Amino acid sequence: MNLITDYLKNHHGYEYQAFLHGFDLCRRGLKSRHDLYCDMAVLVHQNKDLLAELRKLLVDSASNPNVDAATA
Repeated sequence: MNLITDYLKNHHGYEYQAFLHGFDLCRRGLKSRHDLYCDMAVLVHQNKDLLAELRKLLVDSASNPNVDAATA
């Protein structure tokens, strides 16, 4: 997950901050998971390069099940 966090900070600063705010609202019960997932879908849809990075992360974690994806 750190890879995705770094990627968002470096390439999509505004979207990253908006997503963190939405995630915090969801965590505090002020936003539904459905709405957060919709926000994530829009973010990925608008940023195809982010989708490519997520695919790499998923493929890497699937090919090495002993590695925790959160530390990749």
